[in-house]
Amino acid sequence: MTSSHYSQHVSHLHQLFNQVMALHHYDFVAIHSGFVRKPFMDDTHYPFVSNPYFNYWYPLTVPPHSWIIVKESSISLKFYRPDDFWHKVETLPDDARLANFDIEIITKPQALNTWCDSSAKGLVIGEEVEPWTLDLNVEINSEAALNFLTWHRAYKTDYEKEQLREANGIAVRGHKAAATAFHSGGTEFEINAAYFAATHQNQHSAPYDNIIALNENAAILHYTVYESQRDKQRSKESFLIDAGAKAGHYCSDITRTYSGANDDFAKLIQKLDDIQQNLASQCKVGSRYTDLHIAYHKQLLDLLIDSDLVKGSPQEAWASGITQTFFPHGLGHLLGLQVHDLGGHQSSVEGGITPPPEAYPFLRCTRPVEANQVFTIEPGLYFIPLLLDKLKQSKHKHLANWQRIKDFMAYGGIRIEDNIIVNAEGVENITREVWSAA
Repeated sequence: MTSSHYSQHVSHLHQLFNQVMALHHYDFVAIHSGFVRKPFMDDTHYPFVSNPYFNYWYPLTVPPHSWIIVKESSISLKFYRPDDFWHKVETLPDDARLANFDIEIITKPQALNTWCDSSAKGLVIGEEVEPWTLDLNVEINSEAALNFLTWHRAYKTDYEKEQLREANGIAVRGHKAAATAFHSGGTEFEINAAYFAATHQNQHSAPYDNIIALNENAAILHYTVYESQRDKQRSKESFLIDAGAKAGHYCSDITRTYSGANDDFAKLIQKLDDIQQNLASQCKVGSRYTDLHIAYHKQLLDLLIDSDLVKGSPQEAWASGITQTFFPHGLGHLLGLQVHDLGGHQSSVEGGITPPPEAYPFLRCTRPVEANQVFTIEPGLYFIPLLLDKLKQSKHKHLANWQRIKDFMAYGGIRIEDNIIVNAEGVENITREVWSAA
């Protein structure tokens, strides 16, 4: 990362927020970093999760109760550093990037009227911020203003692309360590520990709970149990890992699937991997993400027929919707400050929603593909008992080769996921590039 790219990023954000202020006649925008929360009737704390709009500006570790205040000609950071001997207190880092802010250290949570004139009109972005806005003329989380900002968050600056590449690099180190742990006979718990040891991150700093699934657990799409018992009577048939990392608050989201042997399941993984790479290369400026999703279902049907998992004519099988039994989720989503970055269904800068097709309700992105957007591409093929039972009870049950499906049930399923940047000149598969270089 270069400081010039970060300065350009801040300049871009300042212009963007100035547009919001001009459109809605605000004199300032105030962004609260967030609160530390406690479980019910307990004196411990949940892990702190900072406001993504604060993270949009601030690249370092975020303390709660901090503020960023944006005005037409200034950007100020109110950095919370309490007098506290019970906990580690964040200090203001010695970082050249902070030269972009006017900085003030605060030792206790403070209301906005400390810094903002009561005669000024402002936008406040944050959760449960009403008590900090008394005696001020503000709108809190204005839908129109947030629609504008959310729409533009989909277009990444050079600085954001650098962070996403770095987040991929960190995650790839973890994935390689996890694969080694799997082939060495590790339990889910041990594989997860190997991942975090390699990334130097943990379950609180990672962008989401890792999915570390052995065998049939891979059929549970969001499996996060991490079994620790070693069953010597049970072979390691397969391993699915969906795990990411963060760099400067930006997320990676990568999935790989492995077979424990050079068997038919390994061949199925390779075939899906080939399809995944082709789909990633087709996610170009001018395409529609919805069309890519439908294209995968057509390629999946071919794969199911070629692998003798589905019988009958392709026309009958397609009309039946049988591919949704084996792939019930969406092809992917926008990626950035949040794993499922906002705005995937937004239809314009003013707002509005373009819903996914009725047949594919879990598709998270329906926007046209444009330059400087970042997506995941994550096709899958699963043997999910619940969905297969429904198929077995339907009028389309004759289309499935049930003996062949039974042979694969112990493997759970396959998902392959890369992170791609769509540039004007073509697609940059940052996951594959980082993986090859690591």
